[in-house]
Amino acid sequence: MMTRLFHGLLLTGVCLAAGCGTPSSSRLPQMESLSGDLKKRLAVVDFIDKTDYGKGRLGIAASDILEGELQRSGKFTMVSHSGMDEVLNLQTLGQSGILDASTAMQAGRMVGANAIINGSVTEFGIKKSGISVPGIIGTKTLKARAVVDIHLIDGTTGVIMMSETAEGETETSSAKFLNIGGEGTYDETLAGKALREAIQQLVVKITSKLAEVPWEGFVLSREQDDTIWITGGADLGVRRGMKFDVTSTPKQITAPNGKTYSLPGEMLGRIEITEVLADISRAALLQGQAAKNDIVRQDR
Repeated sequence: MMTRLFHGLLLTGVCLAAGCGTPSSSRLPQMESLSGDLKKRLAVVDFIDKTDYGKGRLGIAASDILEGELQRSGKFTMVSHSGMDEVLNLQTLGQSGILDASTAMQAGRMVGANAIINGSVTEFGIKKSGISVPGIIGTKTLKARAVVDIHLIDGTTGVIMMSETAEGETETSSAKFLNIGGEGTYDETLAGKALREAIQQLVVKITSKLAEVPWEGFVLSREQDDTIWITGGADLGVRRGMKFDVTSTPKQITAPNGKTYSLPGEMLGRIEITEVLADISRAALLQGQAAKNDIVRQDR
């Protein structure tokens, strides 16, 4: 009897020393963090092909690759090309590939895009090299090189936030011995690989730049009971309890040299999210005021 009691006390002491008697802090339920970046909604406009290859197809291919790479990053949601076509007249781009500020602002607001990306494929070429001994041996290498320019445009102000250029290269080789082997002819996958290499570099730069920019949405409506409805819901990571500042739309000023500057909007109020739906959210007005088309901005 005394032996069992001694063993029981000993086990109890060991368990308490090891923390068995009380749950460790790591096992306690953790409250969901309300901080962190929300997903930003981006729109990609079809790029302009300024090269002599592909009969204009390289521009469309580049924008498709960029849209896919941004989507796969998991940091953004994308507005479809068709969604942009409904609100944007691509003829306004001309040959420069740059959206003017007023058109970008209008398009950004209508599709709810935090940023719009457009640009062009400015260079593309194929370089051939190799050796050949007729009837005995031959090698051929095809090297593709593509240069892509982009402009990252603020969907709220229409101001260009970043302009970048990236270059991509890829190659394929073939060999023949005693007339047996591949021909090493050009195919469009070579162009796609060169474009993808350039665009993957641009995705890194886009992601880095947008990480510096606070998430923004728009006030859709203010009801009589002071309920506020805003753009952005579960699709962008909005959660109950999040608080946002409400500001007026930034004011644009154009300098004599033609450069456009955006002045910060005026602080109007503050809201707290009370209900989250698929792509919109309900909020309560904590202080100040909020009206339709005002800007909703995440704290940094």
